[in-house]
Amino acid sequence: MAVVELIAVPPSERGQLKREEPDLFSVPSQLGDSAPMRSGALLLFALGTVCFSAGCGTTDVKDMDAVEKAKLVKKLREEGEYQYSLIVKSENDPSGFNEDALFKYADVWKRVTEIVSPNDYPLAYANYGAALSMVGRHYSTLAVVFEKEIKTTPGGEQAELQAKIDKYTAEAAKSFARANRQFDIYIQTPQSTLDARVYRWAIQNAESLKDWRGALSYLEFFEASGELTAEAHKQIAQLRREYQENLRLTEEKELEEELRDGNSGTGDRGPAPHVRAENAN
Repeated sequence: MAVVELIAVPPSERGQLKREEPDLFSVPSQLGDSAPMRSGALLLFALGTVCFSAGCGTTDVKDMDAVEKAKLVKKLREEGEYQYSLIVKSENDPSGFNEDALFKYADVWKRVTEIVSPNDYPLAYANYGAALSMVGRHYSTLAVVFEKEIKTTPGGEQAELQAKIDKYTAEAAKSFARANRQFDIYIQTPQSTLDARVYRWAIQNAESLKDWRGALSYLEFFEASGELTAEAHKQIAQLRREYQENLRLTEEKELEEELRDGNSGTGDRGPAPHVRAENAN
């Protein structure tokens, strides 16, 4: 399977292909997002941090006014940046990867999407999608580690390892699916500028899920999103052929199973992730 190494290329980087850092969206200003929140709420970010203690105003989002929501989002963004710094720091830490910081980072952006709508702060949903993608990759890595370990483990001890593999594989799939739902929300939200890198994340997630229809759809959107190098177009063409072949084989297998089981073959498989826009956190 080819590795997705695609990125829309600004003039200063024309002719280059590179893999982005894991977090694409934690600092919106770095993406040229001069207005992270709309409806005038950006002006409220300078009003200070939110107070969580009793007597400092309500912390129930439903009862918050625009000023209180903006303060809370500002606080959460700062917390997200801090947790992400811990994640990066732990990557080369002999004591191990900071899993706790990763989960807190994802939870921060989940909370932000519960406070603001896509129309007010679309990048919040891209951030949450990126965080969930990181969580999915973490679970996938754990599954791979145990898959290697089980090969040299005595038969009597393999059941426990297999249970962990199954658990982490399922958690990874769930995280990737949730991530792409957030990316769908971001993509489908009307906005003047859409960061095309979300398509790369979504393509990789769909590939991990073996959702070949979704992968093809995101691939088409990505190709149409901006200027790409000649090499990137070649990679897109190669991926398109692979995804189309995988989709063909998958559909053939599904049809064979339906015929074998005596089904009519008219069952509803449900919409692909790339056409679901519900906010499923």
